[in-house]
Amino acid sequence: MSSYLFLKMESTQPTPEESQESKSVLISQRYLLYAMSAFAVFTSYCLRMSLSIAIHEISENDMEEGYDDNPCPGIKAPPMSFQNDSRNVYSWSRSTRELMASSFYWGYFLTHLPAGFLADQFGGKHVVSASIVGGACISLVIPTTIVFTNGRYQTVFLLRVLEGMFHGAVHPSICAILAQWTLKKDRAAVMSFVYASAPMGIATNTLVGKEIMELTHTWTTPFYLFGALGILMFLLWHFLCYSSPESHPWITTQEKEFLRNGLDYDLVHTWKKVPWGEMFRSGPLWGLLLAELGHDWGWYTMVEHLRNYIKEMLRFDSRHYTIWTSLPFFFTWVMALTVGCFSDWLVYDRMMDITLARKIFMTISQLGPALCLLFASFAECERLKSVVWFVAAMSAMGFYYSSTKTNSLDLAPNYAGIVTGIINGFAVFMGMLSPIMVGSFVTRNTMAEWQNIFWLTFFVFLVTTLMFLVFGSGEKQPWNKLKKTQIPIL
Repeated sequence: MSSYLFLKMESTQPTPEESQESKSVLISQRYLLYAMSAFAVFTSYCLRMSLSIAIHEISENDMEEGYDDNPCPGIKAPPMSFQNDSRNVYSWSRSTRELMASSFYWGYFLTHLPAGFLADQFGGKHVVSASIVGGACISLVIPTTIVFTNGRYQTVFLLRVLEGMFHGAVHPSICAILAQWTLKKDRAAVMSFVYASAPMGIATNTLVGKEIMELTHTWTTPFYLFGALGILMFLLWHFLCYSSPESHPWITTQEKEFLRNGLDYDLVHTWKKVPWGEMFRSGPLWGLLLAELGHDWGWYTMVEHLRNYIKEMLRFDSRHYTIWTSLPFFFTWVMALTVGCFSDWLVYDRMMDITLARKIFMTISQLGPALCLLFASFAECERLKSVVWFVAAMSAMGFYYSSTKTNSLDLAPNYAGIVTGIINGFAVFMGMLSPIMVGSFVTRNTMAEWQNIFWLTFFVFLVTTLMFLVFGSGEKQPWNKLKKTQIPIL
């Protein structure tokens, strides 16, 4: 099984010329590409989550009429996390905060498919560069804009839409790049390693962001810190990463040939005629889309509202609140890395058919969290039980990366960016819908209202899982075959 830990160098016998050539290269370029892709996803999630962790400090915590600010009477209210600058606190209602949470996804939806198309046709390097530097710049201007406009939420809303447009390009363009660099036998491990940096970015933003807000006594610092990280990421990516081995200026001939021989499809760096009709008539593509819709409903509900549940229902103090809202996402990351390697071992040692592996792991990634969230709701005001079930739910979501997330590369590696743009893009509607639905269900902040949300999540997971089990596949689709004209990739 250790052979599937993709950071282990393959043993090959280079020629004397290749040995001389490799002396100028300190690290295998594909491993550098994997690490930088993971760093790009990590940075993107650090940037996009800054408003989510700061919003309770930006706005006054005014309770709407009938809202229960003490749903668990046996738990004492925690003290304020820090003394914020009262000049920079604004009157945003709960519904306004929910609208801001969903506004990001309005822009996020718009750029998925165009970014995937551009990345597949011309290469994803510059698409990723633009998305990261654009998102970083938006993060840097949000605090000044809020203060300058005296908390005018309409302006922040527009900035969040624009921020979402930049970040929407990250997933499909990186997937298009990975299709050029990833061996079939390492597919689940690499995809898990790269994309599971998303929950790690959320955990880091929560832990570091809260800590620096307490140290600086202002909510503006996370925006500046992670904005600066985004600029650094852009510079590293621009100078170190390339869309394909063929466009890389200093990759060794040995590694280029190794990658070319390890792919299970024809690697062509030309303009591709996209088989749109065949795509949208494809049962496995629809099965994947439904699976992604189910996952994204649960994911966005957890990302946007887990912190609210822990803060308002379980009422942890500031330090424990930060730890318990970060811990579930850390376990998602750990589980994803482990399961990715395990999946490749099962499939490519022929212990399990690839379609069966994807379906089993996808089922665990959906029904596991569905059941755990129900158990958490029945724990009600018992803090420890609730947190344990939340951690278990997010750990089970770690199976998503080696199943649903990897499936775009399974079905159509030549169109991985476009397929990811379709799947992720349309599933983003769940990110728009989740805050609105939670806001309409949870009007009085009672345990019964939260239980209704968790039951709804259970049924969404259940239905979409059944659809993937019926229509899903792990095999390359006939429409993946290229129809091309000669326009070189960048």
